[in-house]
Amino acid sequence: AEALGVSVHDYRQLLIDYARTNTVSLEACLINGDDEENNSLLETLADAEDPYEELLEREQTQALTNAIESLGEREKQVIQLYYYEGLTFKEIGQVMSISESRVYQIHTRALARLREQLCGSVVDPDAHE
Repeated sequence: AEALGVSVHDYRQLLIDYARTNTVSLEACLINGDDEENNSLLETLADAEDPYEELLEREQTQALTNAIESLGEREKQVIQLYYYEGLTFKEIGQVMSISESRVYQIHTRALARLREQLCGSVVDPDAHE
């Protein structure tokens, strides 16, 4: 303690703090289960996602959520049942007590409105290629 220029109490605290630390090299070898294959710790860590891609994905998800929220109730219900619940147009028609062709029309109109909101272009839902 004297050689370091600290009190005995501070020296003991330093030793306690040092004992609590556990330094591990990212190149330290690990034995991997039954196959006795050696890997470095660095090789076992998952690659980090690209922050730009993560931000872009979050922004796109938020934009889609906002666009869906702007739809009418029937359009939202069709989108939810089709994309999130995995129902067919026929099944959605049964749930909503409407025809399968009416579900198709509502779905087409909802997609056109979503495209308009997300892409900023006016899309005619009745236009056929």
